[in-house]
Amino acid sequence: MFYNANKQLETAKVLLGCYYYKEGMAIVRELLKKGSISLNAYYNLVGIKTGGKLLETNVFAFHFNSGEITF
Repeated sequence: MFYNANKQLETAKVLLGCYYYKEGMAIVRELLKKGSISLNAYYNLVGIKTGGKLLETNVFAFHFNSGEITF
């Protein structure tokens, strides 16, 4: 299970030393604190372009009905 999570983070380039580390960890911190965050809060943390790229990697999930981002 840990291997799969680590592999997803590696693929999304949010591990230490990777391109999206700073942005990815900001999102991870908020999700660990709150469980979910609004789409607006998500984009405020990382910007629209980076946020879109990270959502494409499927590490973070956007729930259309609630407008929330989760793991």
